[in-house]
Amino acid sequence: MTKTVHLESLGHIAVLAEIPVVEVQKIIAEIGAEPAYTINGVPHFDSAVAGTVIARAKGWTDQAAYSRRFDGEEIRS
Repeated sequence: MTKTVHLESLGHIAVLAEIPVVEVQKIIAEIGAEPAYTINGVPHFDSAVAGTVIARAKGWTDQAAYSRRFDGEEIRS
C-alpha cells in the first residue's frame, strides 16, 4: 500500500504562517530543512517543516515544533 505524503510549498507555508516567503526561507535555513521534493522547480517541504515554520513565525515556544531542527543539531538553551 502506498503512503500518503503531505507536502507544502513555500507559498502555502507563507500563507499559513502569515509571513512573507522570504521570512519562511530564513526560518527554513535556520532549522536546516531540505525540500522533500522539488516539483516543477518549486521546493515542497514535509508537513513537519511547515509546522515548525508556523510555530516559529507565531512565536509558539510552548510547541514541540518550535525547537525542532532538521540538520541533526539540537537547540541548547
